[in-house]
Amino acid sequence: QCTFVVRVLSGQAEPPTIACPKDIVVSTCDDCARVEFPSPIVTGGSQALCSSASGTCFPIGTTTVTCVATNECGGSVECRFNVTVRKVLPAIIQCPVEPLAATVELGQTCAVVNFPPPGVTNGILVSCTPASGSCFPLGHNAVTCVAKDECGRETKCTFNVIVRPGCACLTPPRNLVLWLGFDEPAGTVARRIFKLHQRH
Repeated sequence: QCTFVVRVLSGQAEPPTIACPKDIVVSTCDDCARVEFPSPIVTGGSQALCSSASGTCFPIGTTTVTCVATNECGGSVECRFNVTVRKVLPAIIQCPVEPLAATVELGQTCAVVNFPPPGVTNGILVSCTPASGSCFPLGHNAVTCVAKDECGRETKCTFNVIVRPGCACLTPPRNLVLWLGFDEPAGTVARRIFKLHQRH
């Protein structure tokens, strides 16, 4: 016959260890976002479950996910991490508050107007119609600018470009001296000299 010794070592019935993924932050254009995350790392046991599975469509806000690991001896341990879902904000576009003014040069029918692009936050500027550098006709002209966020939603703003006719004035000759009589209005003499100058 023979004999042998069975020795029970301490520590074999200790609970397993589990390490969860780091917190996750995502943005969405919808009411929830489908989030994939890696499985927690388990040592000395097996993963039982997580309160929300990978691939779940998480709602707007912060959701705490709890995962549990167990072993054959009935020991268990859990870990937690947060999934934060943020709603994508719409684009904000700021057009000039005051109208832009321009003057048509003599003999022209429109005025070229250059304006800076509107300020845009939470998106990008798509276009302004008419574009900067266009030749605007006389009168009030509306310019509409469009911005788009990462969800493809558009936001618009409008401002006015006012074009006025230019002054058909001629520059008087250099070194022109007007001698005015004490009893004659200055405007009358000036008009006479101006007409005389035009004839020559």
